[in-house]
Amino acid sequence: MSRQVVALVLVATVALVAVAASAVGWLGPVAVCGADRAPGCVVWPMPISDGLWAAFILGVVALLGWQLRT
Repeated sequence: MSRQVVALVLVATVALVAVAASAVGWLGPVAVCGADRAPGCVVWPMPISDGLWAAFILGVVALLGWQLRT
């Protein structure tokens, strides 16, 4: 198995664990947010939030590189 596949599986697993932890309330309570003041936002700890944003950006860059290569 290549290092790229291992890295992809690892990043996807960490992202899924973070989303699942948020869904069960381990990362903080649900807060009221938005213009309609609807309860539905979770204030994530900064390292987790930054990590998920980094994973998203790196995923977009990886897809762009893949498209340019083919």
